[in-house]
Amino acid sequence: MIDPLTLEPLAPAERRLIVGAWHDGGHVGHLFSGAVQAQIERFLGVLTQAP
Repeated sequence: MIDPLTLEPLAPAERRLIVGAWHDGGHVGHLFSGAVQAQIERFLGVLTQAP
């Protein structure tokens, strides 16, 4: 878990991408790097295999 308000972005403003996913009751934002994307894909893969 990260607190995006405590991070100093490395990329210049014109090279940043912010992605949000909404669900009932709120939203979740993600900072995407290869490692983060891989973890999200693993997480979603487990959810799709649940009974």
